[in-house]
Parts: sequence; structure tokens; C-alpha cells
Amino acid sequence: MTTVALPPPDAPRLVWALWYARRGWPVLPLCWPTEDGRCGCGRNHRDRDIGKAPLTEHGVHDATTDEVIVRTWWGRWPAANIGIHIEPARLLIIGPDCSEAEREYWRLGLPLGCAIVQTGQGRHYYYARPPDCPTYRLCRSGYGDILTTGYVVAPPSRHRSGATYRWLAAPPETLAEAPAWAVQRLTEAARRPTPAPPPAPATGEPPVRLSPQDLAWWTGERTARKPDGEVDRSATLYAIGVVLAREYVGSPFSWHALELLLRAPDDRWWDDRTTPAAERAG
Repeated sequence: MTTVALPPPDAPRLVWALWYARRGWPVLPLCWPTEDGRCGCGRNHRDRDIGKAPLTEHGVHDATTDEVIVRTWWGRWPAANIGIHIEPARLLIIGPDCSEAEREYWRLGLPLGCAIVQTGQGRHYYYARPPDCPTYRLCRSGYGDILTTGYVVAPPSRHRSGATYRWLAAPPETLAEAPAWAVQRLTEAARRPTPAPPPAPATGEPPVRLSPQDLAWWTGERTARKPDGEVDRSATLYAIGVVLAREYVGSPFSWHALELLLRAPDDRWWDDRTTPAAERAG
């Protein structure tokens, strides 16, 4: 197994982003935290979005290996955290979020030849995605994730807790193929029928139960802001999508329903949530 030399840990983020891009892993710039754990990109991200929210208009879909674009992004946001688009990188990420999941995954088998990242809360194990493996996100909140789509935060990004993402085992020239049990779990999950999406409630209530903090995104009490103070529509819709998708796990709410909600035929849904209540009342 040949290990590829990594950039120095203190190298600029641009150097790391280019290193990933040259490996064939599409990257995208993410929000970064300040020293005291607040949003550092100027868009007023909150909670789990700090250090993880994409900075480009189309999020993960903008990820690229084009060095000109990568240089432009990190020229604009030199401190930006780095995201890797999992699917086109042909990766399978196993991410235990607790010691119980870590023990289970090791018992099932985590083959040698993977790359390992120490994250802000646990570890990510990077494997090559087999050709017959579906692209899917199997998430168990607070326990662990198995992912072949979406994006993953990569070293040397900084977590809002202050911890720095770092490689415990550098990516070898050729990653080992993902363990069969992980592929089987993704395959079984991807085959489960998706419940029919419920219609958006006429009352204006969200289609899933949200915490008071997350509900504020839905009602428009919380919005992401641009540096000039204007509401950042893309970042706010992203945040709404995140809180809905997070609560979707284990509920009958579907991604199709989320798409229907955020792709309304006009701007009334958006305007109702970004216009102050006093103005809406006339």
C-alpha cells in the first residue's frame, strides 16, 4: 500500500483544496468558525451549520476539480473550510458518532487500506465505493452515518468546537474497497419504498416536528444574512432544508416533499417568511 504525501498541516486551505482536487475529489468551500465558535463567513450561520454550510449558490452541486475555480474560491475565502463531494469522488464514508457505533463497526469489520480522519466529534473512515453500491445516505442521528452521496468536511478544516479535522491515516494511493456489511446496509436502505409525500399543511406548519430553535428557520424568525445585512435567500433556504432533512430521518416526510416545499411556483412561501409580521399585517 503506497501512501501519498500530504501537504503540511499548517499549509493554506488553498493548498489542501488543490491537493484534493488533483486526486480527483471535487471540493467546495464551506463556512468557517471564528476562534470563539461563531460563523466566520459573515452569513450568520448558526449551530451545526457553522463550519459546514456551503458558500456557493448551488452548494455541493458546485463542487469541482477545476483548479482555476478552486483558486478563485479560496482566493475569495482563504479561511474557508473544505468539503469533498462524496459521490463523484467514488467514496464511501463510514462515520461513527459515538463509542457504541465505533465498537459495532470495528466488530463488523473496518478493513485496512482506508483513510481515517479525526473530526470535531469522532472519526470518518474513507473507503472506495464498489461499482454495485448505491448512492445513498444512511444516517442515524447521534449514532453513525454511512454515506455515498452528499459531502464530507475534510482536513484541515476547523470544527465550531475549536477542534481541527486531521488525518490519522493518510489516503493511500488506492483506497481499500468498502466492507461488504456497509454496502449491504446501504443497498437494503436504498431499496425500501419511499412513503408518498404528504401535502404541505394548509396551516403553514412544517411537515415534520421541529424544535423551537429549528422552527425559527421555518417561520422566518431566523435568516442567514449577507455581509451587507441583506437576507441571503440561498443560505436561508439551505438552512431550512437542513433542519427539515435532519428531522426527516425516521419520519414519513420525504425528500420529494422537501423539494415541493422549496420549489414553489412563486415567491409567496418565501416572502411570507422573510417579510416582517408588521408589514405582512399591512
